Amino acid sequence: MLDTRGVLAILVSVAFLAGMFSYRRGREVEAFFLLGGGFALAAFWGLMGMALSRTGPTQVPGDIYLAMSGSAVVMSMYFFIEGHSTLRDR
Repeated sequence: MLDTRGVLAILVSVAFLAGMFSYRRGREVEAFFLLGGGFALAAFWGLMGMALSRTGPTQVPGDIYLAMSGSAVVMSMYFFIEGHSTLRDR
């Protein structure tokens, strides 16, 4: 059975793959926005993992999920800013 975090993981994977293929084909603006959206979903996935770790026993502590979410937020901001900058330069 697939839960919410599993669906988010699949969506993140699709966004990352689509972003990489878009970048490879020369569509940089689309790629940056897809990668930024993928990292935003990854941050949400990490926050859900942190909430899950506080409600029951897990193998990964909540602090690790919080650190992953923080780095995903920073990467999301980077790719959205890079996409906006590339779009503005065109």
